[in-house]
Amino acid sequence: MVKRRILYMPIETKARELLGKSFLAARAAARGWIVVMGAQKDTREFMRGKPAGFYVEMSIPDRKIPRLEQIRGEGHRIANLCEESAFYTNPEDYCARKLGPGALSLVDVLLTAGERNARDVREHRPGAEGKIAVTGNPRFDVLLPELRGVYAPGAEAIERELGPFLLVNSNFVRVNAYGRDQDTVERWLEKGRINDGGEVEFLRKHAEFKRRQMAGLKTLLEELATMPGAGKIVFRPHPAEDRDMWRQWAEPLGIDVHHEGAANAWMMAADAVLHPGCTTGIEGLLLDRAVFSYVPEPDSEFVNEPDRISRWVRSAEDVVEGVAGVRGLNRDEVRNSFASQRTRLEDYIANMERPYAADRILDAIESFDLPEVTDAAAGVATSGLAATMRNAIARLSKRGSASQSRRGRQKLGDIEEQDIAGPLEIWLKAGVLAGTPKLTKFSGQLWAIH
Repeated sequence: MVKRRILYMPIETKARELLGKSFLAARAAARGWIVVMGAQKDTREFMRGKPAGFYVEMSIPDRKIPRLEQIRGEGHRIANLCEESAFYTNPEDYCARKLGPGALSLVDVLLTAGERNARDVREHRPGAEGKIAVTGNPRFDVLLPELRGVYAPGAEAIERELGPFLLVNSNFVRVNAYGRDQDTVERWLEKGRINDGGEVEFLRKHAEFKRRQMAGLKTLLEELATMPGAGKIVFRPHPAEDRDMWRQWAEPLGIDVHHEGAANAWMMAADAVLHPGCTTGIEGLLLDRAVFSYVPEPDSEFVNEPDRISRWVRSAEDVVEGVAGVRGLNRDEVRNSFASQRTRLEDYIANMERPYAADRILDAIESFDLPEVTDAAAGVATSGLAATMRNAIARLSKRGSASQSRRGRQKLGDIEEQDIAGPLEIWLKAGVLAGTPKLTKFSGQLWAIH
């Protein structure tokens, strides 16, 4: 009877993580892993009473110590794959919010996006030295030329519907969070997520900067919407932002607001991408799109790496001139014109070229001892599936799953079979997968890939 190890992999934001983690799951299944993947609470609930495996956390502030202690107490190993480890403004602030020293002691391996993040962790968390593995992030794997075809059908459909357009991606969660009336920094302080003093002062300064930047971007786009020759504008709010605010603001201006699908498909369809210091600027560059950043305060300490790899604009006139200069260029020409920016990114993203982050991550965790189990013991065998589903759904209904949270549903929503199976089929045809794994559904937000 075949025995395999288990990888438990939660997802917070569907548009950001699902494709990359699906690719990682498929590469893992090919190596003999069983991967349980989905909403964070659902994944952790499923793990209860299951055999020990590797659990992939997304950040480890000290407030998560009780959770991590429980997971370790059940025999699981823990890896940290932070979605913000590639780009942040201040290393000390990043480590304070994302890498608690107490929580760090409970983690087996830190999967860093690049050498820059690894250096910062070594400096501010010296106890982490032996735990660091520079792997990159699988969300960047799917931007490589041989994998990005997964976005092509969506991009082609968008182009047919909208024609040429400028895509504007926002990044104002700290000042425009979905369903949050209270100031974000005050809420974090009350919940103990941050400490008073220098950390709070830095975050408040950053929030004020983002508030000014958001107001300035609104003004720029209001002017751009009325300028002859500016063309269509499509606005995509960050998945955790208040979409209704943006819709109400954009409708009188004739600006389309879209949030469906992956941002990468929208970027592939666009003439160019405009962002306010957002990671989508990096992703756009890696997709060989022309990227522009709205930088109203060039000397600010909050100018970040997505800004630095983009061409800066401060006015509607700057945008019109910049987009006109790149409209009509093919992808190779755009790539060549941003060659120096791509070189700069190599310190931040380890997997800008092969080997894939998915394979580097598996290499890093396969050196740890884990029990090998059967499909039945892992809860993915057909014979035990009905009981497993009943038990899991009953527990989730009792305790409250991510699927019952309005904010969680906006960020994740249901995961349909085609959301996973469709991309796997495209990658199989592209030759980056040798075969497609089995998919087992536990709920609308929880799947096994095995």
